[in-house]
Amino acid sequence: MTLEEAVEESHPERDDGRLSAAERKARRDDFDAWAAARNRMTEAQERADRYRYEQAKREAEARGLD
Repeated sequence: MTLEEAVEESHPERDDGRLSAAERKARRDDFDAWAAARNRMTEAQERADRYRYEQAKREAEARGLD
């Protein structure tokens, strides 16, 4: 990062608060990566919940507790 880039990043008021196209793209890419990671975690949690449910259901059936 150059000094000019650092100044622009740390002083957005110099550009009336507008974001450059590169900054918008960087933020969008960062958000997309975060959203993808969150979706993977959510899917993994749902699989784990479903597995625990199925295990509890099998145990209940084995004990005769329909």
